[in-house]
Amino acid sequence: MARTTYNWWRRNEKRKRLDKKSSLIDKIKHGDFEYSQYYDEAQEELQTIERIKEEQTERGKRLGLRGVTIDENIRKETDQYHRRYTRLMNDHNEEEDRLLNELKISLKQEFGNHWEYLYKKWIDGKLGDLSVEELYYEYQKLSNGNNGRTKR
Repeated sequence: MARTTYNWWRRNEKRKRLDKKSSLIDKIKHGDFEYSQYYDEAQEELQTIERIKEEQTERGKRLGLRGVTIDENIRKETDQYHRRYTRLMNDHNEEEDRLLNELKISLKQEFGNHWEYLYKKWIDGKLGDLSVEELYYEYQKLSNGNNGRTKR
């Protein structure tokens, strides 16, 4: 996605996803359900803000500027980075919600409704730190072990 007036805060190309015809496990292995790239971009903005703060503080001390003037320079220099950070985090949250919803739908399509409790346990963190791929294999194990019967 090219940078336009509608998405000026995004610096990088969006991650390429596999097409809809690909199998769920291929999509998982490809990283289609990994966390949003916008989070990493937002963290880069925070690092830039910190670097600017350090540079402006050093510059202000070197020039003998008052603390208020240094703070004002920092605010001027970092304003755009703060706005970019906020928009990237909003994009991250929206994409995370979309990815989790797509994953839930894909798991239901592949394994049926019988295993929804496993997804809820995973979301609530009750299954430990399972990756999406490990979650898929847990679904697969339960699906093969119960031959389609609902666990109660």
